[in-house]
Amino acid sequence: MTNQSKPESLSSADPAAQIESLQAQVKQLQLAAAASEQRYGMIINSAVDYGIITLDAEGSITEWNEGAVRILGWGTDDMRGQPIACIFTESDRLAHMPQKEMGLALSQGRANDERWHLRNDGSLFWGSGEMMPLRDAAGALHGYIKVLRDQTQQHLDYQKHKADADFMESVLSASGDCIKVLDLEGRLAFMSEGGKRAMEVSDFNDIRGCPWPDFWEGDGNVDAKNALAAARVGQTGRFQGEAATFAGNPRWWDVQVTPINGADGQPERILSVSRDISALKTAEKVLELSEHRYRSLYNALDHGFCIVEVQCDDASYPYDYRFLEVNSAFEHQTGLKNVVGQWMRTLAPEHEQYFFHRYAEVARNGQPARFEHTAKCLGNRHYEVYAYRMGEPEQRQVAILFRTSALENAKNSGAQR
Repeated sequence: MTNQSKPESLSSADPAAQIESLQAQVKQLQLAAAASEQRYGMIINSAVDYGIITLDAEGSITEWNEGAVRILGWGTDDMRGQPIACIFTESDRLAHMPQKEMGLALSQGRANDERWHLRNDGSLFWGSGEMMPLRDAAGALHGYIKVLRDQTQQHLDYQKHKADADFMESVLSASGDCIKVLDLEGRLAFMSEGGKRAMEVSDFNDIRGCPWPDFWEGDGNVDAKNALAAARVGQTGRFQGEAATFAGNPRWWDVQVTPINGADGQPERILSVSRDISALKTAEKVLELSEHRYRSLYNALDHGFCIVEVQCDDASYPYDYRFLEVNSAFEHQTGLKNVVGQWMRTLAPEHEQYFFHRYAEVARNGQPARFEHTAKCLGNRHYEVYAYRMGEPEQRQVAILFRTSALENAKNSGAQR
């Protein structure tokens, strides 16, 4: 002991003085400890938005602040000695979540706690916080401290936002359109799942940040830049163009480009929606070819051909028809010129009512009709006629294939002789 330092109070040779000095120091330390504990308690209990719970090494509650009383509903005296598991749901208790949380706190220094918890009245709240081990200066475990907040409303808001986002994602994924978000410079920032399928993109990261107009060539590139410029100033741009997928397959697209406005009402990003219209374009080409063949066929005929729209009064009495389309032989067969868009009563006011009735009947009942009749006001020509309805009854359109009859030809031949 000769080499160890001694407290100054022990240097006196009077044993009574030594005891009195030690008692004074102990009392001073006790008062300091009490003051420190009081300050600690005041700090802990002032944190009313946080439930602060201390546990012993076995997981039993030793302290419970005012915040925990407010959030969970139990008083401090009611909870001392109770297992922390009592604030966990039954399913979490069965899954041994309290023990797992303490184990994680020991192994990693802290354990995050984001789950539903029980209140005194049996209701649930979403607790967000963490648990940490309490150790003394030597590192020995004395227990745990658990801190949590009631984040129920924030959790419900998050769940609603997530549900809305998941719903929108499912909608975007289900859509066959190529939906893209661009920055104001026109660089790709997002592409929907349906868009990646349509454009045959395997990994969007390969094209993220690429200039969107560069995917178009020729007139399409000009149209894309113009549509982008319109969206930048709050307008809508639209065009149709041809662009290949990333697998190199040619496609036709109908494209709409619109601004995405920020909180200030000004465009901050751009939405581009491209719909694959390749099938429609193919059908248009087939139709165009078909119409070309159809016109070539009917223009090659020596029969006259026309499509008319029958006009009726309120009592369904037919009094006129208008020419919508004629072939090249029409003029030769009738002697009428430049008739498209004109009414028959204007061209030939005395034209026989018989023709009007027959065409109206075809338009009404949809049954084709064959007949012969003479048109005195058209040079006394005698016609062989085949008429059939075009489209729906309410359109009152009739296609007419006709020619002068063999009798008419014989008369004309006799007159020439």
